[in-house]
Amino acid sequence: MKSICIKTIGDEKIDYLIKQLEVLPFNIYISNYRFKTYDNLIIHYPDKEYIDEFYEIVSCTIKKCIDHFYKEEFIKKIVEKNYFYLSNIERNYICEITKKVLELPDEKIGYINTVLKNAIKNYIIENKKIIIEGKKEKITIMGNNLVIKKLEKDELFISGMIDSINLR
Repeated sequence: MKSICIKTIGDEKIDYLIKQLEVLPFNIYISNYRFKTYDNLIIHYPDKEYIDEFYEIVSCTIKKCIDHFYKEEFIKKIVEKNYFYLSNIERNYICEITKKVLELPDEKIGYINTVLKNAIKNYIIENKKIIIEGKKEKITIMGNNLVIKKLEKDELFISGMIDSINLR
């Protein structure tokens, strides 16, 4: 049996993940526990075959969750940091253009979606838990390629696109 624990703060992220996972064509078991610091969503996959497909689907689901809850904040913080000298109207315009560009197919924008999904997949294959949001975790964007690295125990580092930002 393979198990993955997704740790986060906030019911809306857990609810989103559960809805996405419940419709999967896999025999998985989902448990949800709230502890003092995190809400934990644990996904159990009892089968031994199709394990790569299981990791693929779970990493796609996590990537969609990151997109859904953080993409707009990523864009806004990057634009504010790099275009602080522009007016609010100009920065909002840049944000809107960026959102439209990121909706383009991967082959048009450098396979950002595929790279992020694969980085998450590699991370969850090597680690039994992933923290999407917590009190001390950072979700950071940096460089040209998206990469996930384990900074310290229980921390997740996502890098890519423009500059380093801290969501906290």
